[in-house]
This record gives sequence, C-alpha cells and structure tokens, in this order.
Amino acid sequence: MMDDFSREELADGTRRIVALVGEGDEAGSAAIEPGRPGQPSMVEVEVRPEHRLCGLGTRLVGAALAEAGPGAYLWDHENSPVSQAIVRRFGLVPVRTLLQMRRWLAHPPLPEARLPDGVSARVYRGAQDDEQLLRVNNAAFDWHPEQGGWSLAKLRERLAQPWVDPAGIFLAVDEDDRLLGFHWTKVHPETASEQRRGEVYVLGVEPASHGKGLGKALTLIGLEHLRAQSLGQAELYVEQTNAPAVATYRGLGFRVHAQHIAYVRG
Repeated sequence: MMDDFSREELADGTRRIVALVGEGDEAGSAAIEPGRPGQPSMVEVEVRPEHRLCGLGTRLVGAALAEAGPGAYLWDHENSPVSQAIVRRFGLVPVRTLLQMRRWLAHPPLPEARLPDGVSARVYRGAQDDEQLLRVNNAAFDWHPEQGGWSLAKLRERLAQPWVDPAGIFLAVDEDDRLLGFHWTKVHPETASEQRRGEVYVLGVEPASHGKGLGKALTLIGLEHLRAQSLGQAELYVEQTNAPAVATYRGLGFRVHAQHIAYVRG
C-alpha cells in the first residue's frame, strides 16, 4: 500500500520522508542516514507536538524501516509511553543505549587539567591540522557506527558547519606537534525549553596514548573553555557499554540526564 508522504535525498545521502499538511506545512518526518560499510542505517522520526496521537509517528516509522532495509537502527530519544508503544508494535528490541550526561559548570568547581609530561595543548589551526585530526578520530572511533570511518571530506564538511568555533577545538600534541588526542566542544543556543549550554561534542584519544590521563585533561580544558563563556551546564553523549569513559565522566561530576535507545527488529 502506497503512503502519501513526500521524499527527498540530501547531499550526504540521508533520505527524508516528510508528512505535509495544509499548505505544505511539515507535520513530521523520518530521516534515514546510511551507515558506513558494514554498519546499519540509522532511522530517526520526529512528529511535531500538535500532530501527535493520531498515528502519524507509527506510519512514519513503518515507512522508514521498510526503506532502510534489514538491520536498521531506530533511535528513540524520548522513551515516552507513546514511543514505547510504537516500538512494541513493530517488534523491536534494544541494541544500544546512549547516555546523555550533564553537569553544572560552576559547581562543583572544575579541577585543574594536568597533561602528561611532554604533552601540551593548543587550539585547532585550520586545514593544516585536518589530516592529523582525521587520523586520531578514526583510530579512536574505529568501532563506532557514526563517528568512525570518516573521510577527509566528511571531516571538513563537519568543520564547515556554522556553529563550529575553531577556538573551541583543543588538540593535545607531543613535542614534535604530533596529535595524540582532541576535544571538540560545541555551544547550543538558547531555546524555548533550554538555556545556552555547552557540549563535549567529540573527545578522541589515539589508542597508543590511552591510560595516561589525556582524556580527562582534555575534557577539563574544554569544560573550562565552556565555563568561561558563562554557560550554566555542559552535556555529553557516551555509550552505556563504554564503562571506562562513563566512570571518567562520573568522576568529573557528570550525571545521567537522559537515555537514547537504538532498536532493531527482533
């Protein structure tokens, strides 16, 4: 049975299924982001509040899963009774849990960042750092469905986003200026429901430099940068199964604020 949704494909290969009402107003949409080779596609569905509780979310989920193909992840960012009912309807089972953790930046006070001997921190200097940034990112996240396996073109597309502030990207380098790890911060603007807040957007350390406290030091350098911008809170996202990272963030005062769960067909 055909549906009455419109469809579009974005430059990065993401496909959107859009539900329009009235004079072309968007009531809801589903995004299907292709996975890198060997990784599943990702499906996210959004329905505007005034169009909820009428079955639109269920129809969008069904259409998106059918187009995404076998093994696709459906992300549930709300864990509400309605979203859980949709999950049950399609016989989906959880396979990943992404924790959103937050902490206040003013209290408890941030400890001093201590870099390992022979390591210094500087800010991102532009395209001349991209090859090293790509190397460390792909080494640190070779296991990660979304963050790993980037191309130089993809990295530069992300760096070209209007919200990116080069002064908020911190690089840890050795005495030869070889990149060992980085902390890419982000600032979210104020919305109707949230004040301005910072984010530990990406934190990556090359595997050979693990166990030296580099990740903790980079986290603190970025958090101090965000605090200096008079932001009240900072947030980050981490896989629930990444126990060492979760423990590090808890030790720095972060607490779980929300859970985002990925489902697949059982």
